[in-house]
Amino acid sequence: MNREKNLTLLGAIRRSGWIVLNTLWQTANGNRFVDWLTKRLLPKLRRGDVLVMDNLPAHHDRRVAPVCAARGVRVIYQPPHSPAFNPIEPAWALQKQYVRKHAPRSHEALRCTAPRARYRITARHCRNWFAHAGYGVNSGDPWG
Repeated sequence: MNREKNLTLLGAIRRSGWIVLNTLWQTANGNRFVDWLTKRLLPKLRRGDVLVMDNLPAHHDRRVAPVCAARGVRVIYQPPHSPAFNPIEPAWALQKQYVRKHAPRSHEALRCTAPRARYRITARHCRNWFAHAGYGVNSGDPWG
């Protein structure tokens, strides 16, 4: 049984790369996710952007859609069990691969290693992942 603290990565990508990537030494419950969304992610999004989220319970907190709508950001929830339609899933896979490769052995090392993995994800990766998931790739589209 894992009795250690878990490091949660919260992040968002657009076709040009990471928008934001943060670490949290707690699980992402509704309160923590809404706090991250309002303070970290939404200030970096533009009116007309589309936020695609999976079915993590924190994503469905009743406050999420209204705070996004107030900023002019549309929310789309993916169908259950549809990681192929989520362009961020391959980014998380590369992040995890990097962390496993470096095998940090302390909380401090993990907190340093996890965000450093973000530099493995390039704009080319993101464009390909969005295209593979079937999201628009025209200039001026809401996927950035």
